[in-house]
Amino acid sequence: AVSLGLPKKSGLYQAMIAGAPVCECTVPSGRELLDVLPGDKSTAGIRMMLAGEDYREQRLARMLRPLSDVYDVVMLDCGPTLDILNVNAIHAANEFILPLKCDYLAVDGLSEYITSLKVHLDASGRALAGRVTIVPTLFDQSTNETRRWLIEIQQFGAANGVRVSPPIPSETRVREATSEGKTIWEAPCPKAQVGYTAMVAQMMNANLEA
Repeated sequence: AVSLGLPKKSGLYQAMIAGAPVCECTVPSGRELLDVLPGDKSTAGIRMMLAGEDYREQRLARMLRPLSDVYDVVMLDCGPTLDILNVNAIHAANEFILPLKCDYLAVDGLSEYITSLKVHLDASGRALAGRVTIVPTLFDQSTNETRRWLIEIQQFGAANGVRVSPPIPSETRVREATSEGKTIWEAPCPKAQVGYTAMVAQMMNANLEA
């Protein structure tokens, strides 16, 4: 919500914990064909409320089912952790997009995250292959270090059956757009536009082939 210039609200808490119909908790984004289910500080309380609940990993999936008749795509924006909310997202999602900075620390944690993701997918009877796209970000073609870690990411993807999208070029305007509550098309950010357009095309082609 904040990245789109919208106010924080307890939409996620109201839908997941208070029992409000999820469609009543979404708000228009101001962009065509895009609604948002916003969060605020109450989102942290969801983790505590779910702690002692049976089948807590499935709460988000159950909540989102009615949306299949309303929206073509539901995107879940998660932080880089594996807390109970992210585990809920894993059980609810069909595909996974992993933005990954082209540097040592990010690549170092990749294998561990993919292993954990596979464990949760296996628990729900789903295979990892064909579901994950790694998106190398902040790519600077002019530095040997960035190019080196891009190769490492591509090799990891090939070895583990994980798609790797074309890299997203580093562009200062992207950070500025976020702080202004604008998308990369509204800012605009021409380098990022090219990179993300290629990423979406790759994912759509992979789904068509599947």
